[in-house]
Amino acid sequence: MEVHHLVLRGTNREIGRQLATMAVERHGVTPASGGDPLITRARRRWYRSEWPAHFERMRGVADVHGVAVDDDSVELGLLAYLGAPAPACSVAWLPDSSTLSRNYDFPTGTLTEILGGNAQPGELPMTARPYVIETRPSDGGPACLFLCAYELLGGCIDGVNSEGLVVALLADDETVDRDPTLAPAVGVNEIQLLRYVLETCASTGEAREALLSAKQHYMFLPCHFLVADVGGDSFVWERTANAEHLVEGRGEVQVVTNHLLHGRPSLDDLPAGDGPSATYARARRLTGALAGRSGLSPDDIKAAHSCVHRDDAGSPVRTLWHGLYDAVDRSLEISFYLGEDPAGGVRRSPYVRFGL
Repeated sequence: MEVHHLVLRGTNREIGRQLATMAVERHGVTPASGGDPLITRARRRWYRSEWPAHFERMRGVADVHGVAVDDDSVELGLLAYLGAPAPACSVAWLPDSSTLSRNYDFPTGTLTEILGGNAQPGELPMTARPYVIETRPSDGGPACLFLCAYELLGGCIDGVNSEGLVVALLADDETVDRDPTLAPAVGVNEIQLLRYVLETCASTGEAREALLSAKQHYMFLPCHFLVADVGGDSFVWERTANAEHLVEGRGEVQVVTNHLLHGRPSLDDLPAGDGPSATYARARRLTGALAGRSGLSPDDIKAAHSCVHRDDAGSPVRTLWHGLYDAVDRSLEISFYLGEDPAGGVRRSPYVRFGL
């Protein structure tokens, strides 16, 4: 894994230019050909009215590639690199310390391998090039610090903004009846949703309203999302085929893995067994490691969350990073997976701190 730290300043249009230039130079990514012109126009209209910061970044992409922002023949709303299905992870929100502890778990293979084929020459593992990004727009909106993978222009896997709002994405590995778009659609997809929240909301109260009113879809796999703020409030956002759900944290420790929480007020309501991707087992284990403990230090939280690190031999899945977001300090302390240790186990980087 090779991690880059980007600090992007200027107007959102200028930030869009910087990202579009980097996408070409580092990843060979240019805007894709547009699909249905009606969908392209509707997407652009939604961004312009509901997420103007992203629309301004689209202007920057158009500038770099010499096209008009209203050109229906190109897709300017995404800069996808190594397009990915959603991850499997674990998250814990600890309200007494306003800390979000996050494991990001994902296979170490290439996209071709994950889809069942043989790796192509020169093909990188899916998450070989994540970014720690800071955006500091000069034309309004909060500064944001977040992890980005797979989509540069509007993507976010987890993050914090300058208002003390923290967010994290987790896959829903339980839902069987799936209908992904597999193409751009109107509104925000699963990778964009949290960036939208960070850039438009200052609190969990505002985030609830924004999510209930936003048009959403998923391109690959359904996800659910934890949102919390510096005041200690938290909730998990979930969507099913015909309903939207707010699972409230109620000022208590909130643990989330890869199964839906609505309608299940306690771990006792889960089916017996480990569940898909061991999601039930990880929820029980992490809850047990945190239960009844208050005033935990960052080192205590790291030790507790390590009980669900994915480093078991024979599995292609690894905890690619563990991060601690401090909503008070607006900071991130994070350790990355570096590879397999010849002596056994895995190698991880020391924790590195970033702050707004």
